[in-house]
Amino acid sequence: MKLQPIIYLDTAFITEAYESFKGQPVPMKVVRTENISGGISAGLFNVGATSQEAKEYPISSRAMYKAMEEELESYPKIDLSSTNNNELPDYFWATGTFAVGTSQVTSDKQVIHRDSYYRLYLPGAEKKGVYLLTNDAYFSAGYDQILKHVHGASRGFGIQVRAFVKFLARQENNFWPLCAPMIMERTSE
Repeated sequence: MKLQPIIYLDTAFITEAYESFKGQPVPMKVVRTENISGGISAGLFNVGATSQEAKEYPISSRAMYKAMEEELESYPKIDLSSTNNNELPDYFWATGTFAVGTSQVTSDKQVIHRDSYYRLYLPGAEKKGVYLLTNDAYFSAGYDQILKHVHGASRGFGIQVRAFVKFLARQENNFWPLCAPMIMERTSE
């Protein structure tokens, strides 16, 4: 059995793209679950009860991705080290190192706030790359925990990936642009 090296797969994007490329809607069933442990549920009123909705598809998002991989490959491949931020298309492929960065706000040499974020950059060209705005629900098992534990569990990481990203916004002063990954695959160890 050969496992796909997928790290991140945006199900909403994959479903929309599949319907667009294949010209057929993907049937969906909305499943609602309620948790009334410790709560009371009576008709329209829920006291301490919670509910969740999930979407179920007859075909997996990985199968949809594989079925339209050829169409997605037609999007531009961008070299992050040599492409100006003003030249980025709405959707593109890029290769590089998927890693975590940190920023902090200090006052009088004391850290007031520390934040971690995902990024994609090219080794040797660390000053060129993109910030990745992610949704934990789209990560493969385990990867969704990296941002929460990377500083306590390790000194950082770098995973070589190939990513299909959506350009979201440019930042002032030529800081890295904000992008959302749609697909991320591990390319090597």
